[in-house]
Amino acid sequence: MSKKASKRHRRRQQIQAHLARPDPRPPLPRPKVREPFYLHELGLTRECFGGCPAWGELPPVIRRGRP
Repeated sequence: MSKKASKRHRRRQQIQAHLARPDPRPPLPRPKVREPFYLHELGLTRECFGGCPAWGELPPVIRRGRP
């Protein structure tokens, strides 16, 4: 087999091996956060309704469910 043919054969084997691999497993789902929560420095609690600042005044330190 010539050098060119052996390269072609090796490349074809690599492509077939890549296509034969199973799909990667999907990532495990993260646990959902049941309610939004805030940093304790803001002084906000779950029961804070009337005395909370307006949404436009909240600083951008609200935690999310994802790290």
